[in-house]
Amino acid sequence: MNLKVILLMLLAGFAAQLNAAALHLTDYETSTVNVGDVYDSIYLEDYSEVTVLGGSVDGIWIIDNSQLYISGGNISGSAQLNDNSTLYLSGTNFYIGDTAIEYGELDLWSLSEQGLISYSQSEFDEWDGIITGILDDGSTIELSFHIGLFRTGSEPETANIVLVPEPISLALLGVGGLVTIRKR
Repeated sequence: MNLKVILLMLLAGFAAQLNAAALHLTDYETSTVNVGDVYDSIYLEDYSEVTVLGGSVDGIWIIDNSQLYISGGNISGSAQLNDNSTLYLSGTNFYIGDTAIEYGELDLWSLSEQGLISYSQSEFDEWDGIITGILDDGSTIELSFHIGLFRTGSEPETANIVLVPEPISLALLGVGGLVTIRKR
């Protein structure tokens, strides 16, 4: 690769960072973040849904029954989840601290009892932690998260982080199950 091509690539990356904007979706809107897209934050509310396949995101705010699916990209900063929202992370090797985390919905109570994430209670329950792992596209993620659960009415509102196996791991698990059934 010659020097002109490298300089053009660097300038293009710098220009993309200068043009970084917030992605703000409301009222059942949906969107996809692709490779090359750069956002300084994603803000979802009112049943919005975004899929992140690549690109760069530096901050996440998810509220009011919204959902964010992340399977690739450069994800940094922090994630704030409230009001029945869900963050799905698709990949492998997820950890909180030095502890490997199983796939599925994070059990916030159990993780706080183990001292892996912090828990506090004021007008609502709050959990704080950092999750790391490898996303489906091979990129690494280190995301600080804050989950606040308000206690309104008889049912507390919830927010969740769900860890989803990468498609190849999921397929291998399925094949292993079929082999086990066939041997019987």
